[in-house]
Amino acid sequence: MLSTKPTGVGTEAVHCHRLRPERRGRIEQLRLLAIALRMVSTAASVHISGADFMSTSPMVANKPIEDIEASLLATTKSALDEFVSWAHATIAAKAVEA
Repeated sequence: MLSTKPTGVGTEAVHCHRLRPERRGRIEQLRLLAIALRMVSTAASVHISGADFMSTSPMVANKPIEDIEASLLATTKSALDEFVSWAHATIAAKAVEA
């Protein structure tokens, strides 16, 4: 069976004694939801920097999105490659379970 781990919320955050009880409860709910949805963590992420965002904003410079495309391509490719890898692993694990 494929071992999937929740995204962004580890058990160390749930058991941290510095958090207020209601906060620990919310983190635990988020962790359980991520497990129920079989979410997995990914290392790659795609971010638009503040300067790039403002340059394409209609309220500021209104440049076309293609002007910032080069800065997004590498991380986008990495994120999509990781997504495809997880998709193949999940499909293979479901085939074994069936």
